[in-house]
Amino acid sequence: PLSTVTSQSFPQDLFEVFSGYTVSNPLSELQTRLSKGEFVIDSDYKAEIEQLRESHYDKNNPHVYEIMCSIAKHYACGLVTPLLVRGKLFGSLRFFYRTYREFDEETTRLAMMIAEQAALAIENSTLRKEVQLSAVSNERNRLARDIHDSLGHYLTAVNIQLEKALLYQERNPAEATQAIRDAKQAAADALRDVRRSVGALRDSNERFSLVDSLEKLIQEINGDSLSINMTINGEEADYPRSTLTALYRAAQEGLTNIQKHAHARHVELTIDLGAREAQLVLRDDGQGFDPKILHQPKSLPQLGFGLRGIQERLPAQAREALLARRKIHGRRQLLHRLAGGH
Repeated sequence: PLSTVTSQSFPQDLFEVFSGYTVSNPLSELQTRLSKGEFVIDSDYKAEIEQLRESHYDKNNPHVYEIMCSIAKHYACGLVTPLLVRGKLFGSLRFFYRTYREFDEETTRLAMMIAEQAALAIENSTLRKEVQLSAVSNERNRLARDIHDSLGHYLTAVNIQLEKALLYQERNPAEATQAIRDAKQAAADALRDVRRSVGALRDSNERFSLVDSLEKLIQEINGDSLSINMTINGEEADYPRSTLTALYRAAQEGLTNIQKHAHARHVELTIDLGAREAQLVLRDDGQGFDPKILHQPKSLPQLGFGLRGIQERLPAQAREALLARRKIHGRRQLLHRLAGGH
């Protein structure tokens, strides 16, 4: 639908009549011609009113007839030019003249040039709004991933420790008490991580160490039921924070999934920080899963929000991202590659 939203040097009473009317008929002659990129000349408003009355247009379309009568009170003739945005009719730009005139080629060409400039400004404004909406959506998704990656890990640890406490409360009270202490510590770490994340939103330049963060993560997870060995090759100094954070979250999600689903005893975490790409490989000796699920888009929800979050996160950090998971003689392998990570 087309409606009047602004005007320049326009009589107030006429603007009020215009603004109360919306053209919603895409098959009308006016909109059809405008949609084709053509201009429309109204050479004599009073003569048009007489033609409308003779064709009983005033009875079938009283509102349009009222507008034409209001225009004729102030102006003698006019020119309507289309506003085409991305090839589609966005609106129109109307020029009104108080005295009769001839609409020569120079006049119509100038009017069309003005309309094209106005349409370009509208398109740029629309693109800016789309970019802003996209940025808001991306930030919302990023926050959702961060909340899942951090709190999901800690809540898993709390749940495991509390289950352990319930299991040992009678046969080994001391072990149960220690499990409760560990659960309390995991909850405190979760709260600290949330505060750290909020602080990072305020200061994006805060230093982040991949090695230190992974060592702390592994220290929290390592125990009697799960042993984790980490190897890091190369230096992280030349990598941006976003890439290092993506690698950390990938490792965190992978280790959390191993705790929850793999029933593994040993885990090997290897990170290669090369000159052109960073690669993270996570292997465990737990139960595998059907690798065909990775090639079935309809089965993607079965991967869970965390793995989907990793897949969404990695392409945003590099030109190329590869996620490969397969079962090898009872072993599970998770591979993430950040090409061109620098």
